[in-house]
Amino acid sequence: MGCATSASPGNRSGAQSTNGSVDAPLPEPVDPRLPLTARQRFSIQKSWKAIARNMETTGVTMFVKLFLQHEELLAVFKKKFKDVPVDQLAKSPELENHASQVMSTLDEAIHSLNNLNFFFELLYTIGVTHRDIAGFRPEYFWASALDNSW
Repeated sequence: MGCATSASPGNRSGAQSTNGSVDAPLPEPVDPRLPLTARQRFSIQKSWKAIARNMETTGVTMFVKLFLQHEELLAVFKKKFKDVPVDQLAKSPELENHASQVMSTLDEAIHSLNNLNFFFELLYTIGVTHRDIAGFRPEYFWASALDNSW
């Protein structure tokens, strides 16, 4: 009875329905390797745009907070920051450089959420580079994202 049909599973191009209107394309299938819905992935990428405008400052702030909340983590960075007092870390060129590298890597990872082969290769490579750091534990990656005690 004049009822519009929706796009069939094979119709991803936005073809016309029986009533002449153009159906919106169906969302692409979600890759089971990434435990995010397409909407969550979009939200992350959209939210990141605000952070990306000021990545260096955000990165430094993130690390300073991390070190204040988990002072034991500073021991992992002692060589890198050469005993800079915690209250002076925000002005440390070494921390600024490290924060910039981390934020750039996060930027690359978030932008590659649509290419999961590259995304997982990037995460693997970052993990390998941290494996041989004396005192580093994988839980430290989560510390900046979550307020957990180890």
